[in-house]
Amino acid sequence: MVRGRDACWEHCVLIDAGRQKVRCNYCHREFSGGVYRMKFHLAQIRNKDIVPCTEVPNNVRDHIQGILSTPKKQKTCKRQKIEHVANGQQNSSSASGGELPNRGSSEQNGSICPSLLFTHASPSAQDEPTLSDVQNQKQDDADKKTALFFFYNAIPLGAATSMYYKEMVDAIAECGVGYKAPSPEKLRFNHMEKFKVYVNDIHKQLRDEWQETGCTILCNCWSDGGTKSLVVFSVTCPKGAIFLRSVDISGHADDTHYLFGLLESVVLEVGIESVVQVLTDSAPNFAYAGKLLMDKYASIFWSPCASHCITKMLHDLSKLDWVSIVLEEATTITKYIYSDKWIVNMMQKFTSGMELIRPKILTCVANFLTLRFLVLQEENLKDMFSHTEWLTSSFNQCADGQLVKSMLNAEKFWSSAREAASVLKVDAKMRNCFQEAMMKMAVEDKDRIEITKEHPVYINADGALRTDFAIKGRTLNAPGDWWAGYGYEIPILQRFAIRILSQPCSSQWCRWNWSNFENLHFQRLNRAELDKLSDLVFVRCNLWLQEIIRNRYRDYKPIIFDEVDVDLEWPSESEFFFRVSDSSLLENVSS
Repeated sequence: MVRGRDACWEHCVLIDAGRQKVRCNYCHREFSGGVYRMKFHLAQIRNKDIVPCTEVPNNVRDHIQGILSTPKKQKTCKRQKIEHVANGQQNSSSASGGELPNRGSSEQNGSICPSLLFTHASPSAQDEPTLSDVQNQKQDDADKKTALFFFYNAIPLGAATSMYYKEMVDAIAECGVGYKAPSPEKLRFNHMEKFKVYVNDIHKQLRDEWQETGCTILCNCWSDGGTKSLVVFSVTCPKGAIFLRSVDISGHADDTHYLFGLLESVVLEVGIESVVQVLTDSAPNFAYAGKLLMDKYASIFWSPCASHCITKMLHDLSKLDWVSIVLEEATTITKYIYSDKWIVNMMQKFTSGMELIRPKILTCVANFLTLRFLVLQEENLKDMFSHTEWLTSSFNQCADGQLVKSMLNAEKFWSSAREAASVLKVDAKMRNCFQEAMMKMAVEDKDRIEITKEHPVYINADGALRTDFAIKGRTLNAPGDWWAGYGYEIPILQRFAIRILSQPCSSQWCRWNWSNFENLHFQRLNRAELDKLSDLVFVRCNLWLQEIIRNRYRDYKPIIFDEVDVDLEWPSESEFFFRVSDSSLLENVSS
């Protein structure tokens, strides 16, 4: 029979031949349009008002999708062949005086499919959507539903840049149409426990690394300016960082002995033999607590966060009259250059693609860095504003363009800019006293004796330290990696050098979303709610640290003009911080 040629008739039933009404064998939905529209229903593809079948088996769905993906030419040939057969049967019946098959006969009687006999009901080739049209429609529908999920649940749009978001979408796509998303209960209980195990495994791996490289305890503080104060403890080493816990220190923020006891408890938890350094801000209360810690544990260093100190220094420097004037002029120049895409593109031609701004930098530091980039590009910027392409442009005629050009040609601006930017060159006198640090760590006499013997080899760069690779590596490798690779001939010095040079000098790269900890410490929660929220914060903070470490050493991505906000005090790229309310975890937590 002709009807048997279309595979779709195995999965549906004709219930009204006149209206070409069919019924799906799986979900029993009925609609008009014959087998053609049934294909899209079974393939789970939206086409006009067709609702995808929710009960069709995956193998049937895939088979029908394969039919729809067949090129048009093949479908047309098949259609013409079927119409030829049908016409041949009609002519044969007429010639013999016979009758046409009963149009109203049921499928069980073996009638020819009405969609093949009644040409007025069959869609034309022009109306039939191509595979690319269908795919584009599915893509658009998925995009809309994703956007709706973000908008309705007030999820920060920057979450779409997270590596976990991309991995989630890819994993769902691998599962196909039949994927069932986990329920809130499954997320809250099953998967939370799995990720606690996963995070604890990461902790164990990093603790093994601490035996060789040592580690630094990071102590980040926050205050609302009133009565609330929090401190967050994390541990970092070259291979990664882990979140330990947050502590409410409200009412004790100025108690140095309380803070000392708190720091000591974390040191003991991590292990005295593993801790090289405790890093806090430079506030007097923590400075004194750090001194008490070093007095009790001779092998441990306390250090103020270098970024915190530099930021305070630059903030004070920017208050000087002559510095504030040059920063204001630099702001005017930078804002103008980034106010139009054409100017940005021209600037990049003269600077060989170098930018004047950087993303994700503290405001005060960014001001001086941008000033330094202006100084480095002084000659290129002067050439740009005197080039024929600029002089013949409409920008050269406007008042703003003329003002910026005059600033760039003023020697007073450049001399002040060079002097202000010079505070960012590293002074040799500020380098850490390497020998003193090692002598503090080497508490045993035998280690001190060996260090004394090995030290001349390091000073004179003898043996393996003098090879071409070692010399090139001085500027290409991280200090800890360099010692691991080339210091094997002076093993005692190598061991302590690796531990010292593997430590960070700043904790500013790890900026916490303090609202997470506010909810944990300052909401009135019962025991069950508090436990579950603590688990969520523990898992979230550790996943957040893993992503930061994963991306920390990447080169800056090209700055996109559309993402530059020139309305800010200084132009900068938009910055993303992951903020999600914890209230969803508390809903029905007792269940």
